This record gives sequence, C-alpha cells and structure tokens, in this order.
Amino acid sequence: MEIVLRPISLSRICADLYSDDMRRGRALLWYNMATTLGSTLGPLISGFAVFDNWRLSYWIGLGYGGICFLGIRKTEETDLPRGPHEDDTFIWQNLLTKVLIRPVRMLCREPLVLGSCLYLAFQYSILYIYLQSYSIIFQGITNLKVLFTIVDTDMSKLDIYGFNTGEKGLAFIPIAVGTLSAFPVNILIEHVYLDACSQDLPWTKHHGARRLPAACISGPLIVTSLFWSAWTSRPSIHWSSSVLSGVLYGLGYTLNFNALLNYLVDGYASYASSANAASSLTRQIMGAALPFAAVPMYDALGVGWASSLLGFVAAIMSIIPFLFWMYGEKLLEKSILAQELAREKERECR
Repeated sequence: MEIVLRPISLSRICADLYSDDMRRGRALLWYNMATTLGSTLGPLISGFAVFDNWRLSYWIGLGYGGICFLGIRKTEETDLPRGPHEDDTFIWQNLLTKVLIRPVRMLCREPLVLGSCLYLAFQYSILYIYLQSYSIIFQGITNLKVLFTIVDTDMSKLDIYGFNTGEKGLAFIPIAVGTLSAFPVNILIEHVYLDACSQDLPWTKHHGARRLPAACISGPLIVTSLFWSAWTSRPSIHWSSSVLSGVLYGLGYTLNFNALLNYLVDGYASYASSANAASSLTRQIMGAALPFAAVPMYDALGVGWASSLLGFVAAIMSIIPFLFWMYGEKLLEKSILAQELAREKERECR
C-alpha cells in the first residue's frame, strides 16, 4: 500500500503547496531524487549489513521509517477545503470513481498519460533489473547460483568481476551521483528556458516548453549508459568503466522522471493525482514483473546483448518526449479531461 499511495499523495501535495511552476518542479525533483537514492543506496547499506546479521537491514529501514513518520505527524492537510472527513456530502461512489476508475480511464483514453506511463514504467523496471544485473556483472552468478537454481546457466559466461556483496553495493554509488547531478543540470535547463522567455523566443510559447527539453535530453543519456555498460562489462576491461556508466543512467533517469511527472501535473492540474496513480500503477506492475526475466535473459543472451536489448528498447521509447513536443498541445486540446479543467478555471474566474 505504501508503495502505491506514496507517489500519488506526494505528487498531489506538491501540486497543492506550490502553484508556481518552477517551485513545484524543484519540489518534485527533490522527491524523485530521494526515491532513486533509496533504491541505489539500499544495496550499499544492506550489502555490508548482512555480513553482521541479515536482520540488521530491516532494523535500519525501521529506524529510518520511524524518523520519517515523526515528520509526517507534523504535516498538515494540504487541501483542507476538499478533505473528505470534513465533507458532509462525501459519497463512497465518488471516492471509487476518483481512486479506481479515473486513473484507468486516463490510462486508456489519454495518449499523453499512456505514453508517459509506459516510458516511466520501462525506466523504473530497468532500475530494478540493475539490482539483478549488477549482481551478475560485479558479484558473479557463481555467488548467486543458490538463488537461481531453476536456471541452467553457464557460470563462466556470467562470472566477470567477482565482487563480494558489500563491494557490489558500492557499484551503485555512480547512479546515486548521477541522481544528485540532476539538480544542478535541471537548474541549468531552467535558466536556459527563462533566458529564452526574456528574449521572447517562439519555442517558449510551446506547451511543455518548460518540461519536455529535460525529457528529450534524458533519453540519449539512458541509451548511452545501457550500451556503455553492455560492452565494457567484461574481464578484459577494468570494472571502473562499467561502474561509471551508472552516472549517465542516474542523471537521465531522474531528469526524465521529474520532467514527465511535472508535465502530467501541468497538463492535468486537479487531476494530477489520477494521472500519477496511472503512472504508479504501470510502474509497479512492470517494476515487479520485468526483473524476473533478468537472470534468464542474461543467461540466454550474455551480458553484452542482454543490456543492449534494453538499450534498443530505451532508444525506441526515447522518441516519446519528441512526439509530445510535436503533438502534445493538439492532444490536450482534444482531451475531454483537459476541456473539463478549462471550464473549471472559467468558473473560478467568474
């Protein structure tokens, strides 16, 4: 439940707290950076913790969660006028419509939501495939054969660097570095946009001009990272080369997540929670399902071609932000939900 509800609620909280596009974008960027850092620093912390006691990893998580919970208790409701516990006309049917039906409807009927969800879900699943593939590349499948006895694997083909569990966790640090680098890069992109606005350049009038450039840049970064890792992960090449490919992935992953999630929030405003619910649904499904294929895929194709396959798919998916740039404004004009939002704004102005 926490995995599903957290991204939905936090994205809407940011939308409630920050009406300014720039401040909201930076707030969501910090959120996206934090979620990625958790996935990359987790293997590092637990990798060394298990040498003492495997239960220690859970105690660390419990302690960190407890500290966060203390902060949440002091957080006030960000949308008080619409709090269901204060609404005498609250109807369960309305709740089910907003929580269950609308996200699925947006996923099926809104091309912008569908495209964003598929792209983000694929990138999300790659991050969790890395949890498997890094074990294969850096730790060696020979150290993991007990976990994957169902796979008839040629062990020599996948035993590359032979790190231990703690050292394997260190390989995720470059992804964390790339994630942190997304903040100054995003600031730079914002300054370029604001300078262009001050010069009244035509492209700044385009819908999505504030968000989509970062998404367009991120695609090639992720593709480059995947092919870099694919063909430098071999015993004849030092492990540092393969490890450093993670910097580009962390940077591209965070920039793209922030850009497309903000793009959905900007485009669907009060329906941002539903759009992000659809995004969260697809991410969790693909993030849970695709990593199961990691070991069989790397066994069948080898490290080079297995990672290259992900790179080819990422290259195809990287076209999506460019399609949004060309057709996004027209798609929003035809969107029923976007038209409803426009009518709501007109009523508020009266």
